[in-house]
Amino acid sequence: MELVINRRGIDVNLSYEHKQQCPRCVSEGRDRSGNNLHVYGLDARGKHKGAKCFACDYTIPSEEWLEENGHVQEEEISWTMIQFTEDDHKRLKPTQPTILRTGVESQKQHRSILACCMNTTKKVL
Repeated sequence: MELVINRRGIDVNLSYEHKQQCPRCVSEGRDRSGNNLHVYGLDARGKHKGAKCFACDYTIPSEEWLEENGHVQEEEISWTMIQFTEDDHKRLKPTQPTILRTGVESQKQHRSILACCMNTTKKVL
């Protein structure tokens, strides 16, 4: 008996232990080698043991875990880098010395590096 689920357009066969493409990595243009997701196969009772991507930490919980904890929602996080304008820099108050321990020479450069927006959407598995 095969147990195949589809995640993000990728079929994942949970019936046997193997490595295959990670659905999250593929959707983000990664995992060209097709082996980031480790599928753990079935246990002695025939229940799937889940899968885990060792590149992005994407996880398909085991059937046992799902029975104990209920279904989970998959949270998708995407980061977008933005550049601060001169006006943004002027509005921000200095909170650290000019030379930072990180090796960044000015607070302006530091703010530019840290200027990220987080967009979160949830999808039901």
